[in-house]
Amino acid sequence: MFFVWCTRAISARHLSIQGIVLVLAYYHYIKKTVVEIDTSNWALGGVLYQASKDSKLKLVAFFSAKHSAPKYNYKIYNKKLLVIIKALEE
Repeated sequence: MFFVWCTRAISARHLSIQGIVLVLAYYHYIKKTVVEIDTSNWALGGVLYQASKDSKLKLVAFFSAKHSAPKYNYKIYNKKLLVIIKALEE
């Protein structure tokens, strides 16, 4: 198997080389908040969004981490619960 470089992959690679600047919004306790999480066998991550005046979701915070050795053996539903807890703690 080999990887074919398409124009989208090349432009994404250029962005990662140049560095991507993220603009984070300030958290406001009254606004609608959305937490998105994801996990795999090796890592976990979460993103916190809030709705703006024009009803678009604005990025407020994000995190990612690698699972520790004992957590590799967790069942997937336990990993998902772990990510939810970590996301709300962060």
